[in-house]
Amino acid sequence: MNAKLNSIASGQSDIPPHCKVGDIKCQDSHSQFSSNIVFPTGSDLLKLLKQNEKQVRAIHERFEMLNIPFVEVSYEKLYGTGNYTDKDRESAEEWMKLFQHLGVGPQKGLTMEKVQEAFSLAPTNKKSRNETIDNFEAVAQTLTGTNYEHYLVE
Repeated sequence: MNAKLNSIASGQSDIPPHCKVGDIKCQDSHSQFSSNIVFPTGSDLLKLLKQNEKQVRAIHERFEMLNIPFVEVSYEKLYGTGNYTDKDRESAEEWMKLFQHLGVGPQKGLTMEKVQEAFSLAPTNKKSRNETIDNFEAVAQTLTGTNYEHYLVE
């Protein structure tokens, strides 16, 4: 859901989709813009999520058919809160999972603090989803009780 939010936000403005670390002006622009985003709801949202799921399955099948090794990681898990919480430990584990698959970088003992020190791009949205998505209640109502309810968890 974070990836979709970023995609929608960058497509609705003239601000760049990413900010360099230390570019406060860019980050402030994102902070001011990253609200009032309207998501599809109801059957439109469910259709979008089902299409995405189908595309991901097709990619996995293609990789398997071609005998291409791959690892699946979560955008939400890769980018922790920056507050060094349990979510950040989970994020560091997701980075190590990726590094292990690639056979590069630290493969154990990694922290999100170390990961973030290596970033050249800064986080552009620190607001919660219910602050960012203007129609969050309708989105939550659509997703609650479905296979996609996990997208509501931050």
